Amino acid sequence: MSEYSGIMFLGFATCFPKGFLPDFLFFKIFCPPVEQKNGVVKYAPYGLRKIEASLLENGFNQEDIAVIDPEHIGRYIKHAKVVGIGGNDILGKGPTTQIITQIIGVDSKKAYSAFKFHELYYRLQKYKKKYNFKTILGGPGSWQVLGENYDIDCVVLGEAENIAADLFRKALNGEELPRQVEGTIVDVEKIPLIKNPSLGGLIEITRGCGRGCRFCTPTMRAFRCYPIEKIIKEITLNVKAGRDLVLLHGEDVLRYQANGFRVNRPKVEQLFREVARLVPKENINMSHIALSSALQEPRLIENIAEILNLGSKEYPWTSAQTGIESASSRLIAKYMKGKTLPYTAEQWGEVVRESFKLLAGNNWVPCATLIMGLPGERPDDIVKTTELVDDLKDYKSLIIPLFYVPMGTAAIGELFTKEKMHYEHWELLAASAKHSIKWMKGLAYDTMNLKSHGFSKAGLDMVVKIWERSTLPYLDSIRDGQIILPRNLMDTALGLIAKKPIGRLYMKKEVGK
Repeated sequence: MSEYSGIMFLGFATCFPKGFLPDFLFFKIFCPPVEQKNGVVKYAPYGLRKIEASLLENGFNQEDIAVIDPEHIGRYIKHAKVVGIGGNDILGKGPTTQIITQIIGVDSKKAYSAFKFHELYYRLQKYKKKYNFKTILGGPGSWQVLGENYDIDCVVLGEAENIAADLFRKALNGEELPRQVEGTIVDVEKIPLIKNPSLGGLIEITRGCGRGCRFCTPTMRAFRCYPIEKIIKEITLNVKAGRDLVLLHGEDVLRYQANGFRVNRPKVEQLFREVARLVPKENINMSHIALSSALQEPRLIENIAEILNLGSKEYPWTSAQTGIESASSRLIAKYMKGKTLPYTAEQWGEVVRESFKLLAGNNWVPCATLIMGLPGERPDDIVKTTELVDDLKDYKSLIIPLFYVPMGTAAIGELFTKEKMHYEHWELLAASAKHSIKWMKGLAYDTMNLKSHGFSKAGLDMVVKIWERSTLPYLDSIRDGQIILPRNLMDTALGLIAKKPIGRLYMKKEVGK
């Protein structure tokens, strides 16, 4: 459990496999442990805080609940009757982990996120033989254990505030728990306020998405917005606990209090102004935005930049995740036509170009994803996306290609793997990686200079240099017409440190193969 040196997006470092850096260095740079007292954490993941709040509002006492750093669970386990576990990418099946580990050439279960889950799981299994307690697993990554052989008493999928108290009460009473439970959509009025501070200052402002992208679970859920009063109360709780930063979380922060898919500029601006009264402006961040929302209200992008004082020494730029996914209007119309609204699938490429231009001009840095391997994808679809990436080269941003991963109820096809990649996929991967490397170093140094300590800066500098030296020669080879890849990029990076020669795997260009 970590706050990632105050930069929550560094959490994606846990998608990398163990061994890229020595463990002590990795955790020191990317994942220093969260503040705790006798194992009880001061700040906890927002989802766990919501479950904690749900229990407290349904008859449980704070003295009977403890949110524990997994490293210290042994202190409390003999008194536990129920152990609730929350996680995001617990088996390394998520899209980011999948592409990183496959391209590097290692088992995804060796990713730090999966390794730490298994470390906790096997520790609990040992304790379970000695003590009589039940285990309940939930969170965004709970779907990953479906079909797997794990001794977990109950797996909760989806939202849990409506069902958590009943499940925990059954477990305490020694009743049999259902092996799997599908949570129900919770009315925003019934979602409890957190009672204790959240990790990284994360505060949910909307839940669900409603755009209906067929490969994405959150987009299939009903879109709801918290009243601004609830948001302010949760931020105030964090501030009183010493956490004066805010990560506004939603699938599209710009759509707060929207009228359908029409952005409600006054309401979004009001939200940012209210938050800026509570914490320093440079401590306000966002999780996700939609490019279609940004483009339809340019004044909103400009005004938020002004509210946050973007471009200043204290806050040179802000960032948020967003999804491009593809430049193919055919695939957009087939799988994610809601993503483009109020624009059409045919307009999507221009929406992406113009929104990137707008964001760059106002010191916003989008971190955009692409999806490779959607069912029915053709080489010409991939070429269009590569051309779009080239069109974005002058805009400060990160572009991250991902493999299609069937996730829970949003599965529309089989897992895409490295072995299924066409040459065009390698070209897209190379174009995206070179684009991101071009901008990554400056962005990383800006962030570290503002928010981190000297050890992290030195460590990051080393990681960036290793990554550049271990990948750029191979990316150049792809763009020159043939794929020249190391057999294992992990070996390449480690070989650069040890100054050892690395064997290569040569593949000639074979279009559509």
